Parts: sequence; C-alpha cells; structure tokens
Amino acid sequence: MGEMRNLGCAVVACATAAVGIGVYGPWWKDDPKPLMGELPERLDTQTMAVIVGDPSARTTVTVFEDPRCVMSREFETSGSGAHLVELAQQRKIAIEYRFATFIDDKQGGTGSKKAVAALGAALDAGKFTELHGLLYTNQPSSETVDGFTDDRLLSIASKIPGLRGTAFDQAVRNSSDNDFVTGAEEAHARAGSPATPTILVNGQPLSVAMADAIYDKGDFAGIMRSYVG
Repeated sequence: MGEMRNLGCAVVACATAAVGIGVYGPWWKDDPKPLMGELPERLDTQTMAVIVGDPSARTTVTVFEDPRCVMSREFETSGSGAHLVELAQQRKIAIEYRFATFIDDKQGGTGSKKAVAALGAALDAGKFTELHGLLYTNQPSSETVDGFTDDRLLSIASKIPGLRGTAFDQAVRNSSDNDFVTGAEEAHARAGSPATPTILVNGQPLSVAMADAIYDKGDFAGIMRSYVG
C-alpha cells in the first residue's frame, strides 16, 4: 500500500508508516482555539455521523476516519482538514465525520475505540471540533503503537477549557461499553467499510484523479472551489 497513499487505511490492510508527531502543519499544535468559531455540532443517529456546520448548507462533505489511521492524520494535518473547518465557518459546507475502529482489530489494542468514545463525549459537551483537531496532531507515531490510552486522551482533553468532567472522563475510561462507539462501528460496516480517509461530497466519492489531492491543502482547496465557488 505504500506506493498508493490515496488508498489510505483499509480494513484488510492498514498503512503503518512511522511518522513522528509534530512534523505536520501547525494549525492545531497544542491550542484548539485558533480556528474555532461557533459551529453547530450534532449527531445523526441514523448514520452516527457527527455533523459540524450549518445544517442548511448546500454542500455536505463526508469524511470517514479512524483515529489511529496515519493517512487520516495526513489529511487532517496537511491543512486539508483545517480547510474544511474554515469552509464550515463560512457556512459554505457542513461536514459529516464518520468513524471507524478497525485498526484496533488489525494492529491490536483499543486506541481507536477509546478515541472515538472521547469524541462522542466531546460532542455531548459541545467541544467535538476542538478535540477532533487535537487528536490528529497528537496521534501516535505509528498505527502499530496503541497510544490513545485513557491517560493520554484525558491529557489531550485537558487542553480544551470546559471539556474535562465526570461524564467525559467516564466515557473515555468505559469505552468498551459505549453506545457511540458501537453505533459508529455498525454504521461504518453498513456503509461498506470504506478505507480511511474516504471523502464524499454530497454523497459522491471524489474521482480517482482527485484522490491524492486531499493530502495537499492547495490542491484540496481547488477541488472544493469546484463545489462551493
């Protein structure tokens, strides 16, 4: 899979390139605030998608991700993920984040499940977008490293004012019995278990020719202009 990075992380075989934390763009660093605005966040209970942005936006971008997937990290930290947030702030798009946890099964561990549980709890607290950004800039250096432990996730969450509390901490520590995690896994399977990251615009996948462009902010911005102007 190393020769075709646009394949991302697949259920059958996952990319495991060892890339260090902190070598990507600085838009999140350890501060979740620079790109944050008052973005609506809600859960679609049918698809278990976390929808960020104006629900009346004419364009919806769906992003399938696994929190341990190094290619999901490349998408998010290259600037393309930040560009989607910017477009959502401008009310040009709504973003649907849909989560998988298959890397736990393929590489061992529980980090994907714990991270998804944390994201669900952050949504309940109205802090999903902030935590989502920080998770990818603090992702372990390799998919083989099960680095999203309880303590690590709680440490990352501590950087976000108002997120830590009894409900959030319990959701992270009890991720093995978490309705959001189970629902996300089942929804991912119903969707055909797409590789991560997979990007859909208004329900349609990008063309093969566009697939690699998602890892470059400038190229990805050009693609998005063709949809939203």
